Amino acid sequence: MSKQQEIQDLFIKHKAVATRRISGDGAEASTARIEMTKHSVLNELARNHDLEGLEKFFELYPNYDLNSLNLARGGYIAPVPLQAALMTEEAPLTVIRFLVEQGANVNIAPEEGSPAPLHLPYLTPEITEYLLEQGANPSQRGSSGTVRESWQKRAEMYAHPPGPEFENLVDVGQYGRNHENAVGVLAVLDRYEEKQTAIRPASAKAVPAAKGPVVK
Repeated sequence: MSKQQEIQDLFIKHKAVATRRISGDGAEASTARIEMTKHSVLNELARNHDLEGLEKFFELYPNYDLNSLNLARGGYIAPVPLQAALMTEEAPLTVIRFLVEQGANVNIAPEEGSPAPLHLPYLTPEITEYLLEQGANPSQRGSSGTVRESWQKRAEMYAHPPGPEFENLVDVGQYGRNHENAVGVLAVLDRYEEKQTAIRPASAKAVPAAKGPVVK
């Protein structure tokens, strides 16, 4: 099956969901269903880290606004594609870079209380560094505070894995991997803050002090 055929099949699947969520007839309802279907297809491709599918989608819809909020009737708000890609494990940097190159807003938080990309738990040190380079704001607050506060809480939470008696209930090894990842993200944030601190004094020095009038 070609990638275009796969995307067409996704459209058929998500159009049924959109039709259930958006009732009514006429041009307005039809347009809303089409846009919701596009948004759902794009999110599924992003969530599955399907780079080939994402490339094909933007061949079909080169001007699609992937920061648009998909507000269906009834108040449902879907995540934007960059969020969707970071809501599952092991998002490849190639997928994140592609979405940003297509115009994804690295600071987007679709609704109040919704996490911006730097707050999402499946972020990696590599992706954190890339998003910061692209202008992501580490001062953005989420439900757990700033980006640093969010990752400090995760590092602390995963620093103490449950005992062996819980092996059948949780993946104890994953605790160690999550802790290592959180420490890595914090290290990237440290380097970023050190760099910003080093830049600020240099900028200040570059501005000569204003001279007052010469008193004779």
